[in-house]
Amino acid sequence: MVASVAIALLGIALAYLFYVEKPRPAGTLPRRASPASTIGCYNKYFVDEFYDFVFVRGIQRAGAFLLKVADGWIIEGLINGTADALQRAGEGYGRSRPAT
Repeated sequence: MVASVAIALLGIALAYLFYVEKPRPAGTLPRRASPASTIGCYNKYFVDEFYDFVFVRGIQRAGAFLLKVADGWIIEGLINGTADALQRAGEGYGRSRPAT
């Protein structure tokens, strides 16, 4: 608990220093910082790219698969299979009936 309060106070002190005492134009700190912080500032540690690759594209692939399987094979198969079966039953019924 003490460490988290100390880190929070340090963050507040740094924010006061950077934004109140010695304000600088945006972008001057990352240029002087290490490459790791530059990657973090500009690319956000590639969190958006990771999220897009894993979740967005993953859900799109799962949706395409389910569209193909559920809609294409199961639903269309049931609908068309039922229609074909009824048509065959109707054709068989019409042939077996005696002409009047």
